[in-house]
Amino acid sequence: MSFVSHTQFLERFAFQLDPDHDFHLSGTPAAWSSGHSLEWTRLPENCTIKLPETEDKEDSSLDSAVSQDETLLAVSTGGKILIFDIETRELRQQLDGGGKVFFRPYGRAETGRDADADTVEGEEANKQTPKDPVYTLLSSAPTDERTAGTVEPGLILWDLDKNGRLLDEDEPLDAAAFAATAVESIQQQLTTQHEWSADFIASSGLYANFTAALRKAETLHQTQHNTIFPGVCIGGFGSDPFSADGRRLVMLGYGQTTQSDMRESDALPEAVVWDLEAGQELFRLHGHTDAIMWVGFSPDSAHIATVSWDGTMRMHDGTSGALSWATENSGQQCWAAAFSPDSVNIVWSSAGGRTVSVHNVSNGGRVAVFPREFNLWSRSLSWNPDGRSIALSTESTVYIWQPFHGLGDESITLEVKLQVDDNIIRGFAALDPVAWIDNGAKLAVGCSDGSVVVWDQQTNSKEAFLRPKGTLVGWSDSSFHFLGGKGYYVSCDGDDRVRFWRTSAPAFSSWWENKPV
Repeated sequence: MSFVSHTQFLERFAFQLDPDHDFHLSGTPAAWSSGHSLEWTRLPENCTIKLPETEDKEDSSLDSAVSQDETLLAVSTGGKILIFDIETRELRQQLDGGGKVFFRPYGRAETGRDADADTVEGEEANKQTPKDPVYTLLSSAPTDERTAGTVEPGLILWDLDKNGRLLDEDEPLDAAAFAATAVESIQQQLTTQHEWSADFIASSGLYANFTAALRKAETLHQTQHNTIFPGVCIGGFGSDPFSADGRRLVMLGYGQTTQSDMRESDALPEAVVWDLEAGQELFRLHGHTDAIMWVGFSPDSAHIATVSWDGTMRMHDGTSGALSWATENSGQQCWAAAFSPDSVNIVWSSAGGRTVSVHNVSNGGRVAVFPREFNLWSRSLSWNPDGRSIALSTESTVYIWQPFHGLGDESITLEVKLQVDDNIIRGFAALDPVAWIDNGAKLAVGCSDGSVVVWDQQTNSKEAFLRPKGTLVGWSDSSFHFLGGKGYYVSCDGDDRVRFWRTSAPAFSSWWENKPV
């Protein structure tokens, strides 16, 4: 097989589902919703936000998050985080940082306080002040003296006001102008005492170095009022670092794999649990001997699970951090997990991601095993909020599995595949991630080219938002959002655009087509 690059894949691939393995309900093929499918270019410019362009699409990545009240959109791209007001699409704040981004769940945003109040009287005065944040965003920290030299880039909590702006925002600093003033103030001494010519000063990089130093200091000053965690990172493959109540945060330390060299026990991968209300570390979760891929709280916050390349999953008490149980070693790398909505069960992918199984959270007992073993890993798992079905993906296939309904293939209620006729690019074509949206009424499926298809299982209709063939895009993850309160989707696409799509009406047949003969 000839080697192709990501760019060559994008030039040759066009999203299309296999007609024999498309979305369906009880054997009835899903119909296209009104107006679909839609290519990105079909959307008017007034329904888009243009992001700063990234030059190298091969290596660029994009991530995004929506605040729980559907007011703010955070987009992480090109080493910057852009905060937009969703209603007005106005850029409210630009932050120095990157990586994956997460808004802290409610707790602060639902205090019901008036963020513009000058005073707070009574008992509430002891709980909050006008300077309390309304939103808190988690991201990778910008590099400065506190994070430089650490193995992991570190994380930062940004405190934002009700408008999405920093609580203690600095006045804009013109670093180039300050640099010019600084150099001019010492130029005469350099010329008379050290025989530096004006041409040499101009070509020496002195202005550029002053400017860079000022910008670095500006970044440091911008972050001084925010909490920084050096040397830690966020879990991957669907990990959510926050507990559902927004009171705790879980991060990963010593995240590098130990496959090349085993480290001392105190330098092995660990999970760090932080109390956001008290502003202090609660405990650390140890025991894994290789990199932790996934970590998360159960919905009721009573448990914390970790999944590792050492072949195991470990379950911990959410209050004390004590180990509740650990699986047997599956013998190969393990990738992802997801708690059931009622916190009773957990699904995970083990044995190189080729085996998917459900375990009881309280005792670790295996409850169900997916009836097929995959050729390649499954790294995206999503429970429907009804707790009865799980959506999972592997390579170019998505399944809906009901682990508590029947045995064997009868527990698989849906199998959807990409149609890829070009064998050279087949290995690049993948369906991932999968996520239930709209309270479980719809399933959103991403494709490796940036396209997204949404299936409504109640109306058996589908919508598709497609990258035009040949469009070069960067990597994007967690960048398709359903805004139920506003009635539209937001997609943050790898062509450096944010798009706002209205949800579509399902395509029902006309009344005369349904009239009995």
